[in-house]
Amino acid sequence: MNPARDFGPRIAHWFLPIPGKRDSKWQYFWVPVIGPAIGGIYGGLFYQALFEATPTLTFWIFSCFIIVLFGIALSKELKTATM
Repeated sequence: MNPARDFGPRIAHWFLPIPGKRDSKWQYFWVPVIGPAIGGIYGGLFYQALFEATPTLTFWIFSCFIIVLFGIALSKELKTATM
């Protein structure tokens, strides 16, 4: 997921008059931007908790945050799959 490779084609698709084109799916744009940042932070906290054997409060809070995000994404995916 490279935001530089995702953003340019998305703008071109939105801007150019392509016959029969659909939505540019702007609701998905945040994933290549925010996803790697959240993954990097969590990877650093996980590494620290695993190798220093002292999981901090920040690690547990961030772990709960990740679980909630996955739950929300999964529930939305299941709703669209059943429709």
